Amino acid sequence: MITRALLVVGLAGAVTTVAADDSFPWEHDFETARAIAQATGRPIMIDFWATWCGPCKIMNAKTFPDPRVIEKSAAVVPLKQDVDNEGKQLAERYGITAYPTILFIDAEGKVQDKIIGAVPAGPFAEKLDGVSYNELVQAKMVLRKAPDNGEANARIAAAYAMRGEFESAAAAMDKARAAGYQGGYLARANLNAGDYHLRRGKLDEALSAFRKADHPRYDDAIRAYAKLRMLELYQRQKDASRAERTAKSLLRLKDAPEPFLRRAREVLKESE
Repeated sequence: MITRALLVVGLAGAVTTVAADDSFPWEHDFETARAIAQATGRPIMIDFWATWCGPCKIMNAKTFPDPRVIEKSAAVVPLKQDVDNEGKQLAERYGITAYPTILFIDAEGKVQDKIIGAVPAGPFAEKLDGVSYNELVQAKMVLRKAPDNGEANARIAAAYAMRGEFESAAAAMDKARAAGYQGGYLARANLNAGDYHLRRGKLDEALSAFRKADHPRYDDAIRAYAKLRMLELYQRQKDASRAERTAKSLLRLKDAPEPFLRRAREVLKESE
């Protein structure tokens, strides 16, 4: 459902930086973001910005680096688009004329929500928290109709994991498995847990969660995303051997999305 656009102005403080914040987990390629959204079921959050835009500079310097915002961003696939460069065509496609504009879309490109203008870190974190909360509410509505349904329990597990509520997620996953469910929502619960841990800098916990999502019973797109995050973690740990092996195993997945395959090829080329 498309909600009314929110216009927020009046953040105090002069900001001189024009660069996009490097501490926030941005994607910069639309096709990659869409592939992640399809694998995880999360919406894409697009930040349409410009280097000359004053409110954009405020968001880059104050809002996006805030730990609360980084943590809650696990509910979305963040995509940064400079409207004068790589984001020009996408901005035209969605009729973006004011900056910054934060657009929330699903994996098929349908607009779900919009924010126009700079937003302080606190309210922006609450906005992101609302994304995962809405998914949790929808999952609970399905569960009420079929409390013993395995898929319904797995879906709510994925929603809990998106919010970092891991005890509730584990209990729901146990109910799903007890009902005989072994489908993709269980994998998404682990992907969500992995990305949430990543946002908080818990690399070992993230790696463990992504490994659980990399199981032959799951779709190649899900496994490819898990492997992508795993090889990135191995690179951060300077474990070139495991990163190379993971990249090669990603390339063996028949139906892996091309953006993930491209990244695996880049890793192997770097190791030559």
